[in-house]
Amino acid sequence: MGYFSDGLIWLLIAFFVLGGFANLVGPQGIRDGYIRWGYPIWLRFVVGILEIASAALMATVPCRLGGLVLGALIMVAAAATVIYHREWSHAAPASIALALIVLTIVSLLAG
Repeated sequence: MGYFSDGLIWLLIAFFVLGGFANLVGPQGIRDGYIRWGYPIWLRFVVGILEIASAALMATVPCRLGGLVLGALIMVAAAATVIYHREWSHAAPASIALALIVLTIVSLLAG
């Protein structure tokens, strides 16, 4: 894997670790978002665990592709949620992360 792919992987790992811990700690803004979107408050724990699991899988070479796919699914759900609720400014981080995941997958598969 090249420097470009390595950099993208570590950027995504950091993104998912930070996002996962933010969901687990649950500052007021995150809790308010889940309530505003009609999700049960406990869902943030599930999402946080999945985000951290995604990062852990990405950090493990044999499981990297699985971690990227899990991360992509999480970001699709996040983007769909905020787009459905017309919170356009919140769609950018999920959309950018999703684009970086796709770029990383293409880079990995290209060799």
